[in-house]
Amino acid sequence: MAKTAINLKYRSAERFHKDYIQLRKGHLFLPAKKVLPRKTIIALHITVPEINRVFVANGAVINSIDLQASEKLNKPPGMLVAIIGGPNSIITELNSALRNSEHYRNMLGLTKPKTRSESPTADPTDAQISSTTKKIAAVSKPEIQKAAQTASPKAPPTEPKPAQKPATQKSTTDEAEDRSSMDVEDLSDDMLGDSDDADLSIAWLKEAVAQEEVTIEKEPEPEDTVPPTTEKNNLTIAEREKVKPVAEFIMDLTKAMLRSGYYSAEHPGAKDAKRGLYEAFQKSLGDSNEIMITNQETREQNDISITGILDEPVNVRTLVGAGMAELFVPKLREYFNRKGLVSFAIKKSISLEHFEGFVDIMSDPKADRGENSKVGELLSNALIEHGITEISTVFMDDMIALELNLPWRVEMAIQRLAKDLKVLPMFKSRSDDAIREMKLQIIQDIIRPLKHPEFLKDLIINCYIIAKHVETVDTEDIEKVIIEAFPLETLLPTSRYIFDELNHLRELNAETPDNPILVRRFSGVKRILIWVSRRLVLADVRGAQGFLEQLYVNEILTFEELPADAQYLVNTMKIANDVHTNLSSYLFRIMNLDTSEDAAVLIKCFRRIMPVFIEHADWEIILTITKAVSQTARDNNVFNQDAGLPLKPHKFIFKGLTTELYEAYIEAEESKRQVIGHIAGVCLKLNGSWFSS
Repeated sequence: MAKTAINLKYRSAERFHKDYIQLRKGHLFLPAKKVLPRKTIIALHITVPEINRVFVANGAVINSIDLQASEKLNKPPGMLVAIIGGPNSIITELNSALRNSEHYRNMLGLTKPKTRSESPTADPTDAQISSTTKKIAAVSKPEIQKAAQTASPKAPPTEPKPAQKPATQKSTTDEAEDRSSMDVEDLSDDMLGDSDDADLSIAWLKEAVAQEEVTIEKEPEPEDTVPPTTEKNNLTIAEREKVKPVAEFIMDLTKAMLRSGYYSAEHPGAKDAKRGLYEAFQKSLGDSNEIMITNQETREQNDISITGILDEPVNVRTLVGAGMAELFVPKLREYFNRKGLVSFAIKKSISLEHFEGFVDIMSDPKADRGENSKVGELLSNALIEHGITEISTVFMDDMIALELNLPWRVEMAIQRLAKDLKVLPMFKSRSDDAIREMKLQIIQDIIRPLKHPEFLKDLIINCYIIAKHVETVDTEDIEKVIIEAFPLETLLPTSRYIFDELNHLRELNAETPDNPILVRRFSGVKRILIWVSRRLVLADVRGAQGFLEQLYVNEILTFEELPADAQYLVNTMKIANDVHTNLSSYLFRIMNLDTSEDAAVLIKCFRRIMPVFIEHADWEIILTITKAVSQTARDNNVFNQDAGLPLKPHKFIFKGLTTELYEAYIEAEESKRQVIGHIAGVCLKLNGSWFSS
């Protein structure tokens, strides 16, 4: 798999320190005007001041903000890169070098390096690992044991075994194939470490592999779509047919509220007129739950939007046509201004009686802005007094100040939610259960037209603003209800956006630590992620395992809070990281087995982590492990028919991975194909023609 190399040459230790904090958490934000696609594999070449070497870390782009999105979101352009193999894959090597510098020890809180006599055998560097896969000369088991004993004084002495038969003396065809391709490379003293150097003990590994095996689901590919910023202007024929009755209803409703061409409330014909208007309303909505009309006044535009009929808001000019709009739109805008009205929504569930009451209240000329400064309060109270819960209004009097420049659709959702929750307790005739049901219904109705996960993210992380202005609700209560109301299909993609926001706040906090606003927002987003994760678990959302694992890695969830399948994934990644970081210790373990129980634990561990290493293209490590396992199986008596272990464990650890190896071979660059082909040849008896076919 081709990698894009990026050189990070830091000019100062202080600047490196900021990125070091991110690297310790397994990710790094790279400012960039030109961003790479998601899942692009990157080789980071890190040069640190005062340290005379280059460190290499592999990463994958998990999120990016291009220049266009940067302007819209008011965020710096760049890429968020996840470190493949976890933070230890680079931090261990960095710390090993940095702790030799007093300046970095003080800055990063590192301990002094141990002396040669105190220090255990060092972990293999990338260069050392690479060298083992390039050497083809095989050595006999006694020579390997000798190297292992030299590297580790703790290794018990073993009796030398008779020399192996030469490769030309083959008892069977299988043995001939095995001997020609499976001998482990010449392992130097540095490559065979001490079994105790690994972070995970055999006892812990035994417990982990005892877990019931879980199929790791592939997360659905996130849609790289940008949320719409404007109304829908170009309608299809089907859409025009759908909105035609809506246009007619809105024009008639406007006439009724302006009392232009409609009977007055006292006229005998008013009842029939309002009934006809109600029937037109029900017909126009079709399968929609509500219609919302918003007077949108911004620096960029001054217009009226209709939400709830089509997937996206539609401009009223598009709805009624350019010619009719010239006459109709000014009158509708005049009505909004006269009443100090920002938006109103009518639910399809409204009864005829409440609909008639709504028209009478909203058309009463006594409640006009010019005559009364509290027109919004008067009209809201009138609707409440008549028990009309199916109408949601936002007046100029209701508007609350927002801290951020949010998309207008999110802003209107917050404004409407704040108003509806504020008036909800005033419906005193309703029971507590009815009020709770109304609250959930209100939020569902407000969330429904937002649709896009980024809009939903903006709503949930900013709903604390509502709690500031509504005495009857607190932040945590409203967050829980909003998360409960999220459509299930939007839950996981919205969660990713929330997690990206957490990472963004973490980066800002690294630049300005102890900023109280950032601390508060970080704490709030972290709390939201906990509640989102609980709903993901309860709803058993497919593809959520990886996301939950990331929450654990970032210390948002404890291990006990994870479901069983996510715990399995966490432990799998934990084993993979430990093998990657402490490869020499695992080579020592597999090549110095004493019991069949330990052998079973290790080969089960290797089988479990092979998909991870294949996904991350760690081919040289895979080949090293494969050859060590294959030679140990041939030369160690624990792998015999009576022990209940597979006689060819190097094939066991790749069971079911034929397709993955084939796809990796096809996608790999030429230099890696030879290694992958060798692995396949060793474990699956697959020759070059199989890969070429």
